[in-house]
Amino acid sequence: MIAVSIWRIFDYDNDNEEASVSELEQRSTRLPKLKRRCTTLIPIITDQQPMHRRDLLSLLHRHRTPFMEEAAHVNRALDFIERHENCFDCDLWPGHVTGSAWVVSPDRERILLLHHRKHDQWFQPGGHADGDADILRVALRETSEETGLDPSHVRLVNSAVFDVDIHVIPVSERGPRHEHVDIRFLVEMDDDLEIPGNDESHEILWVPLTQVSRFNNNLSTHRMVEKTRRLRNPANVA
Repeated sequence: MIAVSIWRIFDYDNDNEEASVSELEQRSTRLPKLKRRCTTLIPIITDQQPMHRRDLLSLLHRHRTPFMEEAAHVNRALDFIERHENCFDCDLWPGHVTGSAWVVSPDRERILLLHHRKHDQWFQPGGHADGDADILRVALRETSEETGLDPSHVRLVNSAVFDVDIHVIPVSERGPRHEHVDIRFLVEMDDDLEIPGNDESHEILWVPLTQVSRFNNNLSTHRMVEKTRRLRNPANVA
């Protein structure tokens, strides 16, 4: 089994700023080859069974959401993954699959957010797959690496997909404009632990659910906050 550490990039939820995968594919053929650094692979132990592309497709087919914008993301993700065997490769410039974790406290009252050093934004833990087809494993190890906590402190609430988002990553020295197909899983951690973090983050905070929008007001973050509220109050779910 393998593991990587990588960065999270700012989520763009404005549909007007998004381009289709096919448009991005056309653009990528016209862009000069840019230098791109993928991280070094390091060993890690996990009790999750290896996933393959078909397993992620199965997870997405089973995923249900009441949010129309997310349903559109799911359909686009299915199409993209079916058409790109190397969808987990960080050098696939039309876009690639990433994994992240929505980390909640045991009482579901607080959310763990990291202030990203390079991008000066608050995010949930997550990152590139770098060729690892087990996107759940990617999300779990990114949570462990970015918090600096042993994997034993990272508890998966449900192996089903929690949320799906597709967002545009602007052109940079690391590569051309492309899309991240981000697959999110629900994770629980004790909020009384000291969290050392790593060099990718300025700060790590447990943020009250009612205040998350002050740190990140992206549409996808609002959606995950709402899903968390529904977990706390299932009787109020329509």
